Amino acid sequence: MNKEHDEILQNTFPWLKRPEKTKDYDRNLTLYKNYGFECSDGWFQLLYDLNKEIADRYAQEGKEVDLKIEQIKSKWAHLCFYYSIPGHADGIQAIDGIGGAGIRFYPESDGNELYKDIAQIVDKYEHEISGKTCEWCGQPGTPRKGSWVYTLCDSCYEQHTKTKIKNANISVLTERLWITKPTTRTVNIINEEYLTQIAEAGEFEEYYGAEFCEETKSVIDLNQPLFFLIYLCDRQTYIGYVGFTGQEDDEIFLEFYIFTEYRNRGYATEALQAILDRLFDNRFLVEEDGKPQIVRGHRVLATVREDNEISKHILENLGFKRNPDGEYVDLKLSIIAPEVASIDYHLTKELYFENKI
Repeated sequence: MNKEHDEILQNTFPWLKRPEKTKDYDRNLTLYKNYGFECSDGWFQLLYDLNKEIADRYAQEGKEVDLKIEQIKSKWAHLCFYYSIPGHADGIQAIDGIGGAGIRFYPESDGNELYKDIAQIVDKYEHEISGKTCEWCGQPGTPRKGSWVYTLCDSCYEQHTKTKIKNANISVLTERLWITKPTTRTVNIINEEYLTQIAEAGEFEEYYGAEFCEETKSVIDLNQPLFFLIYLCDRQTYIGYVGFTGQEDDEIFLEFYIFTEYRNRGYATEALQAILDRLFDNRFLVEEDGKPQIVRGHRVLATVREDNEISKHILENLGFKRNPDGEYVDLKLSIIAPEVASIDYHLTKELYFENKI
């Protein structure tokens, strides 16, 4: 929560006041006094209203609020407002279960109607209101599942999805290489540079099996969700690309290319190992129906020209196995040059890690 909202809550409701801290963690203080509000600003008004109801209920009794705030946080898309009552032993506030299920314990009221009502007020905000309020902006929202569960509105969830995918797929750093996504600003430049270099080197026809022209150029596009540019560690020297396309039924298709002058130095193998490690560790995300989805490429497919000995050697050293004839045909290669003799390969997660041992 931002400083302005934090200070408003502290200054309005004395029981939320926290001391100035002199160190990161003080074991003599509650979690709330150590960490403050462990939620986002969309719940500022919710917390204000909750504490206002608490203050109003105490005022009906002509009493000052005597609650001790233990912790205030977001968990499983709901607010957790943990507190204790003077004269009662501090106990377990909640037992968490898998997937958000759990048991909430409120302090014993000993028949005191005031404390019963406070528990009901807190319960209302924890289990009803917070689960319907976007934690980021305060608009109506719904719980969104993922590695961390939030209550978000559609707009904030869309932004969360885009950010999560961008961060998951942004770059991989190896001993000698920087493997990264092209930016919006550079993608067209990089695409054109790749096509120009491969054509000038006389590699286009060799690599794709077709003459370099506008028709064949249109099939080549490095601006794909899981395409990565390969640079040396100086982050300036562009040497090729690696990427995945056409995910279907847990199968995904591999492409890679290293410019001629950088071959026979192990760069392709180093880049492929980094990308395959990340793929088989379920660390790539794509957007599907507006939600981030893990790319589960349990079987990686690749096609190379029959006379491309270098690429065949690289794939086979990584554990790729040749497919039976006709099992898989590379769509891109068949469109550009259907008459080119090629060899199809496959790699499973088990084959890959077995080969690394």
